[in-house]
Amino acid sequence: MGALTIQYKDSQLLDEDNDPRTRQPSFIRLHGNIGFGNLAQGWSFRVTVENLTGVVTQTRIRELTFGPSKFAQIPDPPRLVFGSFR
Repeated sequence: MGALTIQYKDSQLLDEDNDPRTRQPSFIRLHGNIGFGNLAQGWSFRVTVENLTGVVTQTRIRELTFGPSKFAQIPDPPRLVFGSFR
């Protein structure tokens, strides 16, 4: 068993004030998994990789109040690899 997911996000502003400095460009991200198992016996093993493309994106960008043009960024998780056994 296996799957490949393609995620596309268009460019977006990551703060409420519509400041163009908080714009994140559009991106494509891939997620995939592959595994094997025996449905009759009820077990399976799977390896999953999120963010196969290694795209660095932000969840939020905020301008800091104590200095002009100072921004704090909250990054999305980097590439994640994990397995599961059931």
